[in-house]
Amino acid sequence: RAGLMLIPMGIINEFHEPTTFNGVERPGMDKSIIPSTWREIGFGLNGRLDDASLKYQLYLFNGFKSDGLGGSHGIRGGRAKGAEAMWNTTNISAKVDWYGIDGLKLGLASYFGDTNVDVNANVPGVGISMIGLDARYAMERFGMRGQFVTTSIDGSEEYNLAWESDLGSKMNGWYLEVSYNLFSIEKEEKLDLFARYSNYDTHAGVAGSLVANEAYNRNVLTTGLSWHVAPGAAFKMDYQILGNEASDENTSILNFGIGKSVVISINNFPKMNKEISYEGIKYTFYISIIFIAIFFISLNFNINFPFSLNIIDIEIFYLLIGTIVSTWYLTLEGIFQGNEKFKLLSFFNLVFYSLSLSLPSLLLLKYSFLDNS
Repeated sequence: RAGLMLIPMGIINEFHEPTTFNGVERPGMDKSIIPSTWREIGFGLNGRLDDASLKYQLYLFNGFKSDGLGGSHGIRGGRAKGAEAMWNTTNISAKVDWYGIDGLKLGLASYFGDTNVDVNANVPGVGISMIGLDARYAMERFGMRGQFVTTSIDGSEEYNLAWESDLGSKMNGWYLEVSYNLFSIEKEEKLDLFARYSNYDTHAGVAGSLVANEAYNRNVLTTGLSWHVAPGAAFKMDYQILGNEASDENTSILNFGIGKSVVISINNFPKMNKEISYEGIKYTFYISIIFIAIFFISLNFNINFPFSLNIIDIEIFYLLIGTIVSTWYLTLEGIFQGNEKFKLLSFFNLVFYSLSLSLPSLLLLKYSFLDNS
């Protein structure tokens, strides 16, 4: 193989379509530790040894760019992605997968090399060594997956001095996820209930005078539903609790993945565009009912949900309306994009954004929410 290729590291980088993983967003470590989607120019070999139940990959790639590396997202900013590739250094990537037990797949991956530095630039690059382990298991309606990745950065002290950055010398990350299909195994559709805990630290080690930033040691608990309406088509929702070692306070996020899923699903299955559009509308309707139910339960029974806000009733009502309208907008936008109704989409965007910008200001004036003092 040769050309612009995905680096075989972890689970999601090679299989990163939204329908292939649970949750609206990819796990945080698959952004900050493994900089997915991670693809570079390269060439190499791949194949299978069926007698040993092994799949192997061995490639040579161009290196990362040297600029853009930092503490929060590690080496992510150095991706060349083909279009910005230089080949001053050659990096090696290898992965072996074992599939000797039904439903189980184990992977061991590695990546070694140096970042590219312009020959005329008097600035240092760094050396990168990454090792990854991953496991996937599926049995009937039950699924489990997890991975661990550790990265060592050689030369981070000199790099930080020259580039005025805070790149760590070591980065670690892991997650464990379990899921269960709530639908019957005979059904074509799947409704996966899942929970995932992840921890990733881009300052697991620092060099020189740099002090480790505890805010870069992050943990995320994610639970939610993935409704697979057809192969390659899914709608998602999840609830996340995000924290870090620098603070005792957590942040809660409620995510819905509808519009993007509709676009990708229609592109994958253009002959099923009507069915996918209908499922997107049906799913959005269900979500709207859930929002309304939460609103009335919160008001009538004085329940404070984890994502509730301590605000007055009239503000809660407008928050409810705004959330429902925005959810419908994202779904319809995805349907228009997927069906290539671009003129209608342009008019739809004009109306939505005009109202979304003007109505809040009018409501603020009407109800005197602003402090006039």
